Amino acid sequence: MKEQKTRTFICIDFPHEVIKEAARLQNLIQNIPFTGKLTELENLHLTLKFLGEISNETLENVNYALTGIKFPVLNLNS
Repeated sequence: MKEQKTRTFICIDFPHEVIKEAARLQNLIQNIPFTGKLTELENLHLTLKFLGEISNETLENVNYALTGIKFPVLNLNS
């Protein structure tokens, strides 16, 4: 039996205010022709590291390792 793998990445989820602003900007540019694709708002995040397709065991190890990481709030302003 083939081992199940999960497409995995480590990311930072954006706060509601950022998602709301992204939605506003996407509305402004939706009718402008460009090459690419607008990201669905529910999928909007900042990827820190793409891990690829990993086994459930590796995923559990990654989750365990990440729970030990503590850092202060990241505050980004323009």
